[in-house]
Amino acid sequence: MTTPAVDISQEKRGSILPPLSDGRGKRHAVVYTEREQQVIKEIFSLVFQNADLTGEFGSMIEGESTDQYYTSTINMAIATGLSFTVTKAFMAREFQENANNTTGGPYLKLVFGNIIHQIVTQDQKISYEVDPSKCENKAELSQHADKLIEKMTFITNQITDPKILDAMPPEIRIIAGYIAEISKEYVPTTNVSALVGGFLLLRWSDSVSYFNPALLTPEQHGLLPEGKTMSATARRNLILMSKILQNLSNGLEFGRKEQYMMVVNDFINVNKDRMEKYFQDIVSFVPPDKGTALYAPDPKAVTADDFHIMHRFFTKNQNTIQNLFPNKQDAATLNNLMEKMGSYSSKTSFSFLSAADRKAVTSLLEAGGDEPLYVGWVDKRRRNKVQKRLFVLAREGHMLDLIFVNSLKPDELEVRFRTFSILCNTEDTNPIISAIRRCYAENFPATPDPLRAKFNIGPPARKDEIETDIILPEVSTLCGGYVAMYQTMCNYYQTQPHPDVCWHFTHLPAHVRTFDLKRFTKNYCEVPVDTLSLGSMFYAMRYSTYFDRINIKGWKLDRDSFLDFVQMMRFNGSLEEITLHAVGGTSSLFGNLFEAMASNPDCKVSSIEVTNNNVDDKGAIGLASYIKVAKSHLRMLYLDECSIGKSGFTAIFKELWDRGKRFGSELRIFSASDNKNMGLALDSFCPMLEKCGQNVTELHLKNTGVNLSVLLPALTRSCPNLHVLDLSNNKCKQMNCVDVCSFLQNSTSLRSLNMASCKIPHESLKDILTSPSNQLELSLNLTDNGLTTADAVMISTLPFKMTSITELNLSDNDLGDEGIAAIAEGLCASSSVRSLVLNRCWNGKAKAPAVENLGKLISTNRVLESLSIVGAKTPLKADLYPFLYSLGTNSSISKLDISGHQMGNRGAIILAKSLMRNFVLTELHWDDNMTGSVGFSAVENAMHGNQSVRNMQLPIFDIGLALKNEAGAAKEIQEALSSIEQSLVRNQQGTLFTIIERE
Repeated sequence: MTTPAVDISQEKRGSILPPLSDGRGKRHAVVYTEREQQVIKEIFSLVFQNADLTGEFGSMIEGESTDQYYTSTINMAIATGLSFTVTKAFMAREFQENANNTTGGPYLKLVFGNIIHQIVTQDQKISYEVDPSKCENKAELSQHADKLIEKMTFITNQITDPKILDAMPPEIRIIAGYIAEISKEYVPTTNVSALVGGFLLLRWSDSVSYFNPALLTPEQHGLLPEGKTMSATARRNLILMSKILQNLSNGLEFGRKEQYMMVVNDFINVNKDRMEKYFQDIVSFVPPDKGTALYAPDPKAVTADDFHIMHRFFTKNQNTIQNLFPNKQDAATLNNLMEKMGSYSSKTSFSFLSAADRKAVTSLLEAGGDEPLYVGWVDKRRRNKVQKRLFVLAREGHMLDLIFVNSLKPDELEVRFRTFSILCNTEDTNPIISAIRRCYAENFPATPDPLRAKFNIGPPARKDEIETDIILPEVSTLCGGYVAMYQTMCNYYQTQPHPDVCWHFTHLPAHVRTFDLKRFTKNYCEVPVDTLSLGSMFYAMRYSTYFDRINIKGWKLDRDSFLDFVQMMRFNGSLEEITLHAVGGTSSLFGNLFEAMASNPDCKVSSIEVTNNNVDDKGAIGLASYIKVAKSHLRMLYLDECSIGKSGFTAIFKELWDRGKRFGSELRIFSASDNKNMGLALDSFCPMLEKCGQNVTELHLKNTGVNLSVLLPALTRSCPNLHVLDLSNNKCKQMNCVDVCSFLQNSTSLRSLNMASCKIPHESLKDILTSPSNQLELSLNLTDNGLTTADAVMISTLPFKMTSITELNLSDNDLGDEGIAAIAEGLCASSSVRSLVLNRCWNGKAKAPAVENLGKLISTNRVLESLSIVGAKTPLKADLYPFLYSLGTNSSISKLDISGHQMGNRGAIILAKSLMRNFVLTELHWDDNMTGSVGFSAVENAMHGNQSVRNMQLPIFDIGLALKNEAGAAKEIQEALSSIEQSLVRNQQGTLFTIIERE
């Protein structure tokens, strides 16, 4: 999809309409007269004195720019003397944050400003640490405790100072009073002081910033000196102080849980009565009547922008508000006031238009569901002719092609677009310019200044006047204005904004900065995003500064959508990571993408994933061109299964080598798995590692045809910090094994080595297993290497020599029952192997001895934590029962996988008995075991008493089979599974609680 040119002479929003009539009439600017302002205030007072209506405020503005509504409502409340009423009514809603930040922010600075300034600036290196485990010099603990108590004494004096208490905002004291009043009414025995203390010091941490949250995160509450950041020592000091303040508010001493804090218990006992009196003084504030103003009305608190927003709100929600009024008289009063005011759309006073003109303008606006910012007659100049034309500027008017607005005289205006210009004369140039500025800011809030339309206004005094009068909207908090820009672009492309897109980005958690397209596929939304909407999403991303990652996996982009993505990357300056997995682009399109990134001077991409795409050599050469000019160091590069050949990889490696030579390298992860010809480029890959390998931690080279005798010595020389190495599906010959052993002997940081499907020679297996350096704790994957029973017997003799291998995976090898028995017996003496995987290795008729040895293994080896023995063609069936019994007394295995053994209901019953006695198993997999309703019920009952298992994937295969074979027991099976899930949730929550308690 390409970007069409905007022709505002056509019937589009933000345009000059086609010739209508030569009407003459007064022009109308977007202003509010004193009468209109008074009417809006009366409407506001009528609506917001009704608690039921106020409680519905949040639902009526859902999907809108909520921050603007909240801010304007607070300003209007202050202007009308209703700040207390509004604050009280919105206590239970999201609006609480905006309301109390307005009234409580200055008070926080009064209470904590000086002490935090001192801790962060003067005392930033002075520790108050009283925890012996965190203090290097134990002799200083007593001094630290004295300093901590000294600071807490200052804070306590500050908080309880009568002058400081008198300065507390009345709204806060009244809310505290209501808490006390309600608690006494419903629970007379309640400790009111504890509730009030919790409100001020603790409860507000979830919604509104106050005492304890302000101490913990002063930077979020404007309490840090400008340009100052906190040291780790200062942060820890504030954490300790917040702990004391919390216990002081509850009147509780520190106990065994935090023994090191017991040094301040005397301080708490001395001051808890004073805090008790302080809380009582807070609530001894006589609340005014409901309609009484806490402050005198402040007309200056409300701006023209606030009137504009509130007028829009009342117009759009008039019917809803009238239906919510408890009596008809208030509803009738509202109707009369709204008739005086007129609708929001009629704010531009269409009365000066003829019937035909009014119909044309109204039809245009209604067709797009839009609202006018300005309607008025102008004298349009064209060549030597002057024509009277109607200028209509809508709220969502398209300023995409706007380049320049020129007005050097108060009655002259030039609006220049990419393909045409409009010259006109009007007395309303100032209101029109203000409306254009507002419209542009609302629809393109994140556009960089160099790309914004330019405004040339003269003379200077007039320019200053306009700048003063213009009230530009704040950038929407909905993903930094992304939602507004997306909706604008949908309108530009003449497609409806996708509701799921708007909802998702409206409700995106504040900490999430990933743009993930999977949320809009058929698996997540009823109607997937179409090409036009996708193009709008990409266009809105061009200038978004909110997201730093974009993730597109498994979404086949058509050519137009891919080109839209390319154009996005030509302009975007905030993305640091891009993921394009299996998107279906051609090598030419990927070449275009990397060329666009190279041409973008603001591109910050440092992590690139283009896996499972036909990038080919052409696209790879384009990637090399980006690497050459990239402003950011490349940190992660994923090129798995991209059909790249020798020439493509050579180009990439040469540019990486050159950058590493000139600037150093930050390359952390390189992945090129399943590119079979990558091995042909080792002559450029190895030199590249010499310049870029210092910081590399992961290399994924599965099925790349690399020569291990060339690669591994290069890794030893160039990659001292390598943690993960995947060499699977690369043939390892006898001659290569010497280099493998040498690499393992010299590596000091390797944690994981994958040599699955490498066909390791039998005679070299022992050397590889015993070669790793004693400094390592290595996870070794030898899956599918053709290992036999003889190899297993050999492995069983090495428990005292495999001291560096902590995880051993021998899956999909023909070890046989005898081989498994030998390994289990041999590893009983191992002191290093913590994880053992023997999946699909069973074969033969000696299953009972093998299972017996596995039982001995988990009973005698206290090091082994994870065991996986998934079955295959020869399941264990009843032979598994002895192992299940031994599981009941095991005290080390925390992860177990016994899937695929067809143990039946009897096996499930035995498993359930073991779960009742086992208190260390946290993760269990047991699918494909022919479990029926009886087995599920047994496990359900066992899970009622088991509090350790937190991760148990429900056995989907067995569930389907049981529902098919036991149709009459479907309800029983469903109830059992539901109960198992509830037990898992309980265990997970219990674990989370334990973690929090420990911290």
